[in-house]
Amino acid sequence: MSRTDGADHPPTLRPGLLDDVLDAVGAEPSPPRPVVRRRAWGWVALSVALAGGVFLAYGGLREGGAPRPVLEIVATSLGAALIAGFGLWLTLGQRSMLSRSAGALVATAVGIPLALLAWKIAWSASFPGGLAPWPGRVGWPCLQISLLTAITPALALLLSRRASEPRHPRLLGAALGAVAGAFAWVVTDLWCPVGHVPHLLLGHVLPVALFIGVGALLGGACLAVRWSPAG
Repeated sequence: MSRTDGADHPPTLRPGLLDDVLDAVGAEPSPPRPVVRRRAWGWVALSVALAGGVFLAYGGLREGGAPRPVLEIVATSLGAALIAGFGLWLTLGQRSMLSRSAGALVATAVGIPLALLAWKIAWSASFPGGLAPWPGRVGWPCLQISLLTAITPALALLLSRRASEPRHPRLLGAALGAVAGAFAWVVTDLWCPVGHVPHLLLGHVLPVALFIGVGALLGGACLAVRWSPAG
């Protein structure tokens, strides 16, 4: 840009800037939609397969020392799935190429773990002994399951928006990390019969928080649009 000394003229664009922008866009051709859909479904299938493998490797559906009502299992897990789906829609469901506003992304990243915890506590409290402590079950296995299960959906979500976010890449990464953590919460909740709040904070909430942080860190490197004009 150039400006005449001593005069209050609006800045002028460098000649050829538009051509540079078009060249940069053309250098990154978008893959055909069928290819994008196949990749997306491939990541979904891989995420589900790995989540199922982790779930079975840790023993599958458990009721614990006392029978866990089927209604509690269905209600808490289904609620977590709905929260994860709603979070996914909040981050990626808009038709515009741009992401949601910064406020919406922050609300998604913060609201998902709070909503998951509140939903779990509310339903567990409605059953006798649902919030009681379980001696010796601090939450480390749940932490492991959550971390292992969230890795693949986190990678899938980040790669699906690779180099596409010009405004808030770190915030978008944090929101996507929360969605991946919510997906893992569903699997962990199917496995874990414990509703004790300290257990939930370590084994269920902490993994979501970790993936929010990782998503924010990777968002700047993976999601940000990087372009520098020639000349």
